[in-house]
Amino acid sequence: MKPHCIILLIILMNGSVISKSQNSTIPTEKKSAITQNEKAKEGFYIKWNIDVTHKRVKPSIPITEEEAKTINCYYVKFDKKDRLTSVQYFLSGQPSNKGNYGAFELRRTYNKKGMKDMFYDTNGKSVLNSSGAGMNKYSFDKNGFWIKKEAFDLNNKPVEVDGVAITELTRNENNEIKTWIRYDIDLDTVPFYNKLKKTHILFDEKGQLAYMQNHGETGNLKNGEMGVAEVSYKYDDNGILLSKEFRDENKKPIMHPTLKFSRIEYREFNKYGFPKRFYCIDEKGYPMETGIIEYNENMTRKKKTYFNRYGEIIECAFGFAYAIYHYNEKGEFIKESRFNLAGEEL
Repeated sequence: MKPHCIILLIILMNGSVISKSQNSTIPTEKKSAITQNEKAKEGFYIKWNIDVTHKRVKPSIPITEEEAKTINCYYVKFDKKDRLTSVQYFLSGQPSNKGNYGAFELRRTYNKKGMKDMFYDTNGKSVLNSSGAGMNKYSFDKNGFWIKKEAFDLNNKPVEVDGVAITELTRNENNEIKTWIRYDIDLDTVPFYNKLKKTHILFDEKGQLAYMQNHGETGNLKNGEMGVAEVSYKYDDNGILLSKEFRDENKKPIMHPTLKFSRIEYREFNKYGFPKRFYCIDEKGYPMETGIIEYNENMTRKKKTYFNRYGEIIECAFGFAYAIYHYNEKGEFIKESRFNLAGEEL
């Protein structure tokens, strides 16, 4: 399954690090017109936002300009009010339209009632992102935090992004997300991948995502259509996912019907936050299979191989033993090829 991220999109005011005439090179830090605090935050990062509470943008795992010539990363900018204004994506050191928001750059502007995100390609042209949105508009609550997001095309016409036109939040006393619900263009509820229509979100003492839950009418845990009532998460301080577990309304671990595991754990992380090994575990706590991930120099996936608890190569629950990832000359992902134990492509 492709991971779904709760994504906060972003956007730049004039003065992007790369001008239209310079967009084929890596940006260098400006030496004037920014405060010392901005200097500490502006720069290259592996992750441009790990704040899942959606209170502010918090980049993670900074890297040097030299590392950014090879490692896939984001260049993040903030204004004097410590608000994010721009994120640009670099693939193997070059500007790329393959950022996780579906474009080279996200630019964010603000007003009293909310903020607006727009997307740009490497030529500085306003474009639709890979999900079909040309602009996202956010409405603020009385405390200045967004509680509603709407998607539009380049002509300011409402559109659906991956089936979602409007997202609405409620927030707790700490201004963190409390509930999350999504609607299509006809205002019908759009369920999440685990078939929960309205997700209740809880955070740990560090502000990291701890639980996503389905509640009944009385506020108790209740199984959704796929038997899942709660998903438990563990993250480190850099926003790196360490584990995820599916549970029923009695908080007992259960097997997810489509992902085919109850818990997944990631281990042996490199300096850029990418795991070498992961474990798929059943509802009784027994390891079913483990996977080893190999990476290219720029940290894109190169190969993934499955093993049993004895270190023997096996075919995983989805019927393949290993996968090889293919990229074009620019380093952009093309396809994933899967093979059985005999080395035959499936």
